[in-house]
Amino acid sequence: MAVCSPGQDITVDYLRHMCISNLEDENILEFLSTSSRELHQFTSSAELTNEATEILLHLVACASRVELHSSRQKVLQLLQSMTESPILNNSGAKLLIINSSSCKNYHSYQCLLVDFLTVLQKLNVSIPSTLDTPQKIGLVTLLQKQIKGYEDLKNKQQLQEDIYELQSCLIRKLTERAETARNFRKKETISEDKLKPPDDFRCLSVMPEEDDMLYQTIFLRRNKAKGGYNDLNHYLDVQFRLYREDCIIPLREVYEEFITKDKENQSFRLESGRIYRDVIIQRTTSTSLDHGEVFIIQLDDEHRQRIRWNNSKRLIFGSVLLLSFDRFKSLLFALVSDSKPDEMKESGTFKIKIFRTRPNQQIPRETPGILLEATSAYFEAYHHVLTALQSIEEDTLPFQQYIVHCNSSVDMPNYLAFDPDVRFDLRSILSINQAKNELSERSVEDVDDLLVAMRKHVQRSAFIEKKMEKPDIEKHMIKVTDKNRWPSAEELGMDESQRSAYISALTKEFVLIQGPPGTGKTYIGLQIAKTLLHNKDKWKIPRNYNHDEKRTDKKQCILIVCYTNHALDQFVEGIIRFIPEKELNNDIPAVIRIGNQSKNPAVDKYSIKHQRNKVPKKRHARDVMEAADQTKKSILTTRAILKIIQGQDIVLHFKQLKPFMFEHHVRNFQKDSQNAWLDWIHTSPKSWFDEVQRKRSQKTRRQKSIKTKVSANSQQPVINIVTEAEYEYSERSLDENVEFLFNLNLIGSDVKNQLSEILTNVQDKACQEILHEEAGVVLNELKSGIKANDDLIERTENLWMLSLEDRWKLYRHWLLRYVEYLKETLQTKENEFNGIFEDYKKARAELDEEILRQASVIAMTTTGAAKYHEVLMKIGPQITIIEEAAEVPEAHIVTAINPECEHLILIGDHKQLEPKPAVRELATRYNLSISLFERMLNNGLEYDCLQRQHRMRPEISELVRHMYPKLYDNSNVVEYENVRGIRQNLFFINHEHHEQYNADGKSFTNEHEAEYVKGLCTYLLKQGYKRNEITILAAYTGQMFLIRNKMPRAQFEGIIISVLDNYQGEENEIIVLSLVRNNKNGDIGFLRRENRICVALSRAKKGLYILGNSGTLTYDSNAWRTVIQKIKSNNKEDTNHAYPRSDFGTSFGNALPLYCRNHPESEGIRAELPADFARAPEGGCKLFCGLRLECGHVCRLRCHPYDKKHVEYECMKMCPNVCEENHKCNKRCHFPKSCECEVIIERTLRCHHTANLKCHIDPSEHQCLVDVNRTLLCDHNIILKCHINYEKYMCREIITCTRDDCGHEYKRECHDITFERIHKCEIKVEKSLKCGHIEIIKCYQNRDGSYFSCKKKCLKQCINNHNCDRVCHFSSECHCNVKINKILPRCGHNILIACSKEVDQLTNCTEEIDFALEVCGHHTKISCSEKHKIETAEPMMREFYEKRTKCRVIIPIDLPECGHTKLAECWKSFEIIEADTDMLELIQEMCDLTCSKEVSFDLECGHSIKTVCYKKLSYDKESASTQTEGQAGIECETLVDLNLVCGHTTTVKCFERFRYDNDKKKLIASPRVFARKYTNIKCSTIVDIELNCGHIGQTTCWEKVTRTSLNKLVNDCKVPTQS
Repeated sequence: MAVCSPGQDITVDYLRHMCISNLEDENILEFLSTSSRELHQFTSSAELTNEATEILLHLVACASRVELHSSRQKVLQLLQSMTESPILNNSGAKLLIINSSSCKNYHSYQCLLVDFLTVLQKLNVSIPSTLDTPQKIGLVTLLQKQIKGYEDLKNKQQLQEDIYELQSCLIRKLTERAETARNFRKKETISEDKLKPPDDFRCLSVMPEEDDMLYQTIFLRRNKAKGGYNDLNHYLDVQFRLYREDCIIPLREVYEEFITKDKENQSFRLESGRIYRDVIIQRTTSTSLDHGEVFIIQLDDEHRQRIRWNNSKRLIFGSVLLLSFDRFKSLLFALVSDSKPDEMKESGTFKIKIFRTRPNQQIPRETPGILLEATSAYFEAYHHVLTALQSIEEDTLPFQQYIVHCNSSVDMPNYLAFDPDVRFDLRSILSINQAKNELSERSVEDVDDLLVAMRKHVQRSAFIEKKMEKPDIEKHMIKVTDKNRWPSAEELGMDESQRSAYISALTKEFVLIQGPPGTGKTYIGLQIAKTLLHNKDKWKIPRNYNHDEKRTDKKQCILIVCYTNHALDQFVEGIIRFIPEKELNNDIPAVIRIGNQSKNPAVDKYSIKHQRNKVPKKRHARDVMEAADQTKKSILTTRAILKIIQGQDIVLHFKQLKPFMFEHHVRNFQKDSQNAWLDWIHTSPKSWFDEVQRKRSQKTRRQKSIKTKVSANSQQPVINIVTEAEYEYSERSLDENVEFLFNLNLIGSDVKNQLSEILTNVQDKACQEILHEEAGVVLNELKSGIKANDDLIERTENLWMLSLEDRWKLYRHWLLRYVEYLKETLQTKENEFNGIFEDYKKARAELDEEILRQASVIAMTTTGAAKYHEVLMKIGPQITIIEEAAEVPEAHIVTAINPECEHLILIGDHKQLEPKPAVRELATRYNLSISLFERMLNNGLEYDCLQRQHRMRPEISELVRHMYPKLYDNSNVVEYENVRGIRQNLFFINHEHHEQYNADGKSFTNEHEAEYVKGLCTYLLKQGYKRNEITILAAYTGQMFLIRNKMPRAQFEGIIISVLDNYQGEENEIIVLSLVRNNKNGDIGFLRRENRICVALSRAKKGLYILGNSGTLTYDSNAWRTVIQKIKSNNKEDTNHAYPRSDFGTSFGNALPLYCRNHPESEGIRAELPADFARAPEGGCKLFCGLRLECGHVCRLRCHPYDKKHVEYECMKMCPNVCEENHKCNKRCHFPKSCECEVIIERTLRCHHTANLKCHIDPSEHQCLVDVNRTLLCDHNIILKCHINYEKYMCREIITCTRDDCGHEYKRECHDITFERIHKCEIKVEKSLKCGHIEIIKCYQNRDGSYFSCKKKCLKQCINNHNCDRVCHFSSECHCNVKINKILPRCGHNILIACSKEVDQLTNCTEEIDFALEVCGHHTKISCSEKHKIETAEPMMREFYEKRTKCRVIIPIDLPECGHTKLAECWKSFEIIEADTDMLELIQEMCDLTCSKEVSFDLECGHSIKTVCYKKLSYDKESASTQTEGQAGIECETLVDLNLVCGHTTTVKCFERFRYDNDKKKLIASPRVFARKYTNIKCSTIVDIELNCGHIGQTTCWEKVTRTSLNKLVNDCKVPTQS
């Protein structure tokens, strides 16, 4: 076959033909080397299928085997081109993973493996540096794995040895390189700063793309823990790429793991994520109030049932998923827009927004696909922050001197610099402190008294303030810049460290305040905010000047940012307390909170969602908002009704199903329709009680087969906790996700609720049982799927003649029609909302901006700050306070700072929690877990650290004092009472019970600790502690759920159970800490981190009890060794002061020492096991109480320290009293309450009817329930209960009336005479609108001429006769968007532009024209606008602009280091000329200007060699020893003799001889050890050796030295044995 000529396109068919034609290797090499350009185009095109990759790899392997000297350069060039090709990257890796050949007819999988190995071996020999990349190393590892796992492989042993040798060689080189890199780490960091990014980060996609899954991100630079950045772009580039990579890596890892493990029809689990098979996208779309149109995903039913949804963080709102319907040959990205665990558990459905990765990509419906979930990282936060980072420019980010350049000296705020004599009024701070001092002099014991006294003082201060003369006010005015004039710490009500932080915060523009646990950082933050707000007129300075040179001012505004909603609520609640009431009661209050997740009612009313209806809107915006709100309400209502019906516990009201009945069916319920309806299907209380009487009268009960047992407590409910999924959702959700509360009583009756209400008034057991049965019958019918046939539906006139079974069939038929109607309505309303979604978002953004402009304080989470970034940029808060700043990722803080910000206050503690990136490698290797707060401290920025803690008692605070050397205790913590019933306030309960791993939740649990925690909490409650005074902290989510499941709600509701990370910033009286970990390996995971240890140990105020295994904790953790040592040395005296025991004076042990407070003289209990707490059944000891009660009986409880006066104790003896009818009381003792006899007897009522009443009920006061016929005042007849006054009864008979204003008829209830006035006429009529269109609308609409939102097309024509296709936009002008050609006035070129847009001198022209560059003289194609920009620029800028066009003309460039020339693009010559000397080599490499000219020269060893020039230059820069040992990039391969340590001589490569000899000079070990080190140099001389059998054998010298074959030689001994 003739080789194709150069320039001919390469196709798969042509390559296939070459493969099966058995061409010589030389011919293949000639073809590939002469078609390099076409080869590159082919490998970069979509034609590179698996088959093409396999064939091309085979051809390259064949070509690389050519050994001719004349062809060596061609082989090298071919291999060089392959290193960057997809063949040796992702395409090749996928081919190996598939584990089969695409060309089975002519190329086997074994041949494919051999081809890979051949090419990689050739690369290792010829161009070894190309194998150092992660992709190539991964390819070698994958190849080794495939060879090992392939069973039918020929020469498998040899191939395994070859791949092992290749792998070992790579590892050795990487080890050597790592050693070299360690010696030049500082230099490398400097070089990293000077690296130029490959592209502009502002042009990168924020949304992950398909390429992100296929290719590793190569260009990443570390977040600088110390030192400044080059400039703002350098800083933003680093933050953007790292933060984007943190979002993408989890997705890439789960994608790569799936591709690696995936085999058709084979099930497997993913370690890096979760996989959902056979998911489908439903045909109908839905609507998300966040994202507009969304798709509904249906999970596989079998998989859904296996998932424990309530304990899982699966598929929560905001997570990004990977979706594919062709096993990830193509993929889609999906964002979870709406998911609720209850709905997913029941139906397996949730909603997603889909992002396509390719143009015109189709979304299959009802087709099984695969869904991959990586982590629960909140993509919305990434999206908003990354978008905001891209929008930051040089002039929009303040404080660059600190954030970017890390200047350590901090200036004062601009408003102080503008007026250094400004004085602050500190009355608001000093008066509160005065109140504290006054109150401290009085003995106010009760908290309520304290608050009353404080309130009176504030009122008195306000009254005095009005009468205060100017001189009295002046003494509270402090010159801010004069630190000597500031009040003392005592006057401010602070300690010295708080005072210092307070003054710094008010006098510096960039403030850092570190607050160790319990030091009051939130308090000091509130005092700072209070002072600033009280003096807000002082930081009002002119922002700019208008055209009349007059100053313009902005409303002063403070932005409060917190990382969590809980912390934000705490801070805002504190601010609300000192904002004047009149400012809070304005139409728009002074404080606005962004977000919907406030759990505090006092804060929630200031949420932005409650303010939107208070602001007047523009007419168009009002119409859009009203239409959207109505549609939203309709959607949420319909969804709520469907969800209620699906619950199968509700019987719908008659009015709900009436529209779906035939007229002759409706007539059966004309009178008292609702009651008649419930009686008809036997669900009314009356019908149930009739059944009770019927069955009782029969005396013998008919047994029914009831499947459903209705019980209020069928399973004891456990304590409520905030799960991690709920916590994540609350942090992610903003105000769009409004919870919609729907009253189900509006549409029906809940059977279980109805039963519960009835049972509260029924004591008779037999009656209760019958009622349970009746409710069970109803529930069974609701769950049945059998409905009426057509004959039953159409022919039945009298429904009362039907059996109960047929009635329910008919009910289900109507219900099905109702559900179908609801689904159709829902689809219609969702389509309506989707149509106006974009307009709605825009209108609401404008509305929110208007609201926020009127606020003095804007409060939001960091996620909210990122989402509202554009609005904040427009509003420009002058002061920003960020709480929890050490926990906030740096990118979040930077995007929360607006250009107008003049004062930034960061409050936090980096020694507690830190930012938590999704990817551990980015945290450790790239410093992404270092916050801006910590980075500023590392760079020596001025900061203040609070030092006095008010939370922990001394022995607890001592546990963290080594982390905070200056921390000291306030006097209040010394006066804490001891924990009741326990001999130590701090105790570590050491145990040997091992942990368990929960694979599904990927978490750890410890059964022993969970049981022990339950027992300890029970014991503490019996000491009289309130439930909300106890917190259980679990180190792992799995442990939190395990503990929760053991704690019944009735006993433990109110106790807080939280995972450790979610409790940062919180405190409680007593903390029970479950550390969980106990294993032989000493593995404690994240508990090793000091900041988590700090949080765990610093939450308790009075008592801290830790469960764990000290051996596991201290095995590999110095931090835990320090803590355990402190606990062991805590020799506090026994808290049982009356009878202290010397053997209980330590805080560490296997058993917690308890004592009885009623009998303190007894030894007490050592609680080692959970069962030990049962020895104190009531919290005391096992003795009986025995106290005589007021009723005369004796307390039957065991010794109990709680309720000593027996106020709450209920006597358990039976009451001995008898009533007047001689009935004995069957209740337990109810002293001092009187008996109420419950015996049922027949009584005659005032109306002469009889009724069965309880004995104690007076018949004259009982309301008769007998049904009687009554004629109402309106002459309608009705059946009423006897006791009802029919003269005042409102008649509900439906009558037809005629409207006075329009003449239309309407129906109303007889009593409702106000119906016409309240309810508008809903009849549809034709009306002419102001816009000229005729619409069919409701009668009441547009009656007064007010504008109605017309839905018809506009269809007006522009001056070019184009029809407007927009929806009618009456009162606003048309903007024609049809693209037409227009002539630009500046250049005369045509441009395709929207018809309504005008062109002028500034319109950008994209016409490409030829242009001569002055800087180099070449011609190039540039846009007309660029040409104009260059021609009109100043000379210096013209040269800059011309260089930026990057001239692509190929010219010879002189290389400065060697003097050779190389052909390259013209623009690269300028890069070389302008490069610094120390950056020249790096620039040459980046511009591909390394000299590849072949040169000959003598090596240091004396031999000559030919190589490329750049290698020689690199070689010359190294030392002689490095050169001779082959570590300078060139290895001398001339064969020379080498004298070995054994005395023999062998032949090796020259560089190996030098390396061997140099190491031999340093030899301090035996020759045998040295020989083992150099296993690649083996002495093959045959020598004698004495075998174990005593005979002499022969082996190679190397085997003798290393003793690797002695056993084999013993077995092969040829000397015959004597018999």
